[in-house]
Amino acid sequence: QNPSNIDDFLIVTFTNAAALEMKQKISEAIYKKLIDRPRDKHLQSQLARIGRANIDTVHGFCFNLIKKHFDKLGLPTNFKIADENETAIIFDEVLLNVVENWYEKSGEDSIFLKTVEQFSGTKNDKGFIDTLKKIWWSIISQPYPLKSLKKYADDLSSYSSMDPLLTPHGKIIKDYILDSLTNAAELSRSLCEKLPQEGEVFKDLLYCDNRKITELINIVKNTNSYDIVADYIKNFKFDRFPTKKCEKDIKEYIKNEREKYRTVNKDILSFFDTLKVDIQADYTQMQEYAHLIYEVLSDFSKAFAKEKINRGLIDFNDIEHFALRLLVKNYINEDTYEKSDIAKELSLQFKEIYVDEYQDTNVIQDLIFRALSRDEINIFMVGDIKQSIYRFREACPDI
Repeated sequence: QNPSNIDDFLIVTFTNAAALEMKQKISEAIYKKLIDRPRDKHLQSQLARIGRANIDTVHGFCFNLIKKHFDKLGLPTNFKIADENETAIIFDEVLLNVVENWYEKSGEDSIFLKTVEQFSGTKNDKGFIDTLKKIWWSIISQPYPLKSLKKYADDLSSYSSMDPLLTPHGKIIKDYILDSLTNAAELSRSLCEKLPQEGEVFKDLLYCDNRKITELINIVKNTNSYDIVADYIKNFKFDRFPTKKCEKDIKEYIKNEREKYRTVNKDILSFFDTLKVDIQADYTQMQEYAHLIYEVLSDFSKAFAKEKINRGLIDFNDIEHFALRLLVKNYINEDTYEKSDIAKELSLQFKEIYVDEYQDTNVIQDLIFRALSRDEINIFMVGDIKQSIYRFREACPDI
């Protein structure tokens, strides 16, 4: 009763071939309908509109958006997409120039030289250059890469004053401690269960061991204070092996099996004792390195963008970022941002947004679709998390 036009929808597929096939199938379906209803003006109109229907890949849609609004991005009228080799050459040239500039303006005791040495040693700066590249390519799929990197560096600053067990590294260490204690509890329980009848005189001792380990597990699991956990571990003790009448072989067997878990608190203390000082010192140093890397990559980002514009080029990653710049403003985080006038206009145009293969969508693409939607109520997504194959391109199947 209220028919829509084919260009009222945004339909995003994963490949150009899939987009072309979809247009062909829709055209064929319209032709078949026209056989039965040859005078249907709406169907006739859809045939005329199919050529401009928004059935495309995400990059195809974004590129068309950029072409339409290139002037708002400061791009030349004849810009083109650089191929991978061309991009790689420009990338390396610009990065090396930026690093060279940092050498020229940095003193002997500068944090820049300390960071280079940390990642490369004293012979060359290859490790540092490689680190810059890895970090750049890991953040580029974020909506605002440098903001993400700056937040990471700032978070490191707060971690240095935080209780060690609440930091990311502290949580990993806490999990390691719990794994060690759980393994000790399993060994203790197993010894209780397979205790020879002749060793029953040691039953109370072994069950007491298991109870103590279990209590320590609960304390570590439910406590987020390094000092409290450290105090419990330092004061944790097993009861002494009692003097009981028992065959020598059985006694030695029990002692040996018990020894497998009795040292668990000593093993933990071997690294846990200085953990607080080590973690706080590490985070203090890491945040200095992270802020320096942020500064270097900020300079690189500006120089890289300028060089590409001078050559009339954009690269593959620019396509999504430029589209996002056209659609979103005042970005704070993924859930807090404003739509641009362009996004508002497109939201009114698209009655429905359909996206296929959503398991291979990354964070920036997800934000683009949400910015184009009507408060996210008209997006229909199809995906299968088990078929996600593009994690290496920072796809997020758990979006």
